[in-house]
Amino acid sequence: MAPAATQRRRPATAPRKRGRSRKQKTSSWLLWWPLLLALVATPFAVRAASVLVLSGPGALRLLYPWVTLIQLHGARLGLGALAPEQRDTLAQWMMWAQFPVYGLLASLVAKWRGIVAGLVVALLLHGAGVAAASLLAR
Repeated sequence: MAPAATQRRRPATAPRKRGRSRKQKTSSWLLWWPLLLALVATPFAVRAASVLVLSGPGALRLLYPWVTLIQLHGARLGLGALAPEQRDTLAQWMMWAQFPVYGLLASLVAKWRGIVAGLVVALLLHGAGVAAASLLAR
């Protein structure tokens, strides 16, 4: 017999898809939990800010450093052209956007570097805001 006649022919099957498995798709959804957590925590943080205002600007600086920078030090940071009402409006927007921005940043970094790296980046960004607000307050 010829060698070609003795070889078994492979059945024609559909080519394997090289997409993600179900487990990998589920885990990619889990990477967005920092953003979801930030969206849920934002109304509670805004409520806490209304209580922290009573204890002075130092406490508010720890929770909302970027808002403090806009409100109190906006003229030094290049926002002097804005009217005080416009700076207050910008600060209100920042109050509602700060934690979702942290969550989005943590989720995007977590997608490429892991969840710990994402959380560290968000904490470093917040720490930089606290440091800048503290330095400008002196």
